[in-house]
Amino acid sequence: MFGSPLTHQLLRVLSAMALLLAGPMIQAEEPLHLPETVFPELESILKQMEDESPEMLIHRARVQAAEANEKAQLSPKWPKIHLNLQMTNRSEFRDSNPTYQNTTQPFGIARLEQDLYHWGALDAQRDIGQFQKAISENNYAETYRLLTLRVRTLYLRLLFTREQIAYYRAESERYMQSLERSEQQAESGRITQDQLENDHLALEEANIQLERTTSEAEMLEEDLRLATGWQGPIDGPTQGLLQRFTELEQEEASMAAEVISSSAPPSLAYKNKEQELKIAEAQYVRIRAQNMPLLDFVTEAYQDQIASQGQDNIDRTVVAVYLRVNWNIFDGFKTKWDKIQSKAQQRALKLQAEHIAQKDKLEVDRLRRDRKLIERDINLWERRVALSENQVKRVQAEREKNTATESDLIAAENTLLADRLTLVNYRLSLFTNSTELLSIFGDDPFGAPKHSLEEPVQDVYDEDFYW
Repeated sequence: MFGSPLTHQLLRVLSAMALLLAGPMIQAEEPLHLPETVFPELESILKQMEDESPEMLIHRARVQAAEANEKAQLSPKWPKIHLNLQMTNRSEFRDSNPTYQNTTQPFGIARLEQDLYHWGALDAQRDIGQFQKAISENNYAETYRLLTLRVRTLYLRLLFTREQIAYYRAESERYMQSLERSEQQAESGRITQDQLENDHLALEEANIQLERTTSEAEMLEEDLRLATGWQGPIDGPTQGLLQRFTELEQEEASMAAEVISSSAPPSLAYKNKEQELKIAEAQYVRIRAQNMPLLDFVTEAYQDQIASQGQDNIDRTVVAVYLRVNWNIFDGFKTKWDKIQSKAQQRALKLQAEHIAQKDKLEVDRLRRDRKLIERDINLWERRVALSENQVKRVQAEREKNTATESDLIAAENTLLADRLTLVNYRLSLFTNSTELLSIFGDDPFGAPKHSLEEPVQDVYDEDFYW
């Protein structure tokens, strides 16, 4: 039955229709799961962040320094060349003729040294440079990851705070209108002075909240600019912000739900501690080699003059090739104590790594527990918003029948707006929780640096920097 040509043709048609219908859904699935795609302005800020953020520039400079240190640690693997030139002037006073003689003797020496065998210390020194560079690169990536999370939160909080400003400004205007009516009613004796004072207090409270929220928005914007180096405008969407927050939270939450059931990979702090442990182990190899016979290869050539009595000095050139053995047999137990200290440091680093792993697990567990509580808060405030919406409809109907006052309607509308803002605030908290989880689990498409750190140091500094 399923092998007939008609069935195959039907399946191809159905598949084509499914892909056609699913095309918009597939395209709409990605634009909602991260704020960079919901808010293109934020994507521009993050793109500039890696090049302009003071924190990123600091860690990039440290990576460049680590690259230079890596090359420096390779020095024992390469031959070292020394050149020394001298000019000596010598005056001699003698009892016999000639009683005085003044000579000028040039002297020059060139030496080539190559470390041959140091019991693993040369390889250990090379590895130390590589481990230190890995730590710097990890710190650069971790700074970008954490800064991305911070900038996202700052940006969304800024947009949310601006929504609060609009709410408190509208609330202040409503209370101003209500106060004008109350003053007229107080003059006619329809309300008491205490009721009028309550309206004054309500207006003052709304103005205080408006000023506090305005100040918070200014601080958030300054913090965002300081963190990213962004100098352009920060406008945000002009409408539909609360709906975008809702879509963002829902899509991000669904992504995070897929990863929270698995185990988180090791954090970069844990990886750095492992690199530090490797450095300590390599340092131990270098310490141990201090009491071992070290074998080096040396080639040197020097030229001078041999003074001869009664005639001109004779030029002399000497070329020597030899193997050199340096053996520090006893150094007063210094190497012994260095070994003990190195082993103690290794044990400390292992314990620190275990402690970091436990803290990482606790952090993921905390995010998971907080997530469940935030989801309950969202469910609670969704029900509160529904009740507030019903209350506004009832008061509006009563207002049309003149059984409710304008103040009653204002109070109901204010409660509804406040409940909606509270609900959005919890949605933002859930979004922050989701982005942290995605970032920790390595599933954040925007959580890793976009620029390569392989830029040669020569492209950063002047050509004559080394000389």
